[in-house]
Amino acid sequence: MANYEDSFEERNLGDNAIDQADFRMQQHLKANGYVKNATEKQVKEHNLAGSYSKIGVDPKDGFVPTFWLVSKVLILPDYIVHPRDSYKTYLCEVKGTNKFKQEDFAKLLEMQERCEVANDKSSSHQLEVGVYYFPNPSTNKIGKYIPYLTIEKQWNDIDEYKEFPEKDWTGKTKYYKEMPWSI
Repeated sequence: MANYEDSFEERNLGDNAIDQADFRMQQHLKANGYVKNATEKQVKEHNLAGSYSKIGVDPKDGFVPTFWLVSKVLILPDYIVHPRDSYKTYLCEVKGTNKFKQEDFAKLLEMQERCEVANDKSSSHQLEVGVYYFPNPSTNKIGKYIPYLTIEKQWNDIDEYKEFPEKDWTGKTKYYKEMPWSI
């Protein structure tokens, strides 16, 4: 099992190459009738529950040697989920822990702000930002969707920041809050 003392490659490649929370997300979507990259026409013709796309750059799936730097530029969710006959499309991050990093919250906030601008311009379709949380994903298959507005309230209600033992790529401390998420 990888830990903070291991290098980025040791934590994300080789024996640790499977992101268990991401694996559970794909299981969840497929089990509920969602098909990866299905068009709106395919969703309707085949009576699918909906379509999803995995779009975020992921260090375990589609490794990029400078991921630590690229991830500072891109503001992409892990998944885009579009249910059939829905007026909403969900931009979802996937988490296997309730230790929510300050930088992850900042990313969610930026996505939320961009969605609000887009939603103000769209009368027929809306975007929603949230997190799919899979606690203990190596043994637990059950996940829970948490919308951004709930996360924001919980985040603001928690005063205490905690520190991860490892540092970010610039040598600075990584801060997080333990979110009150449960299934």
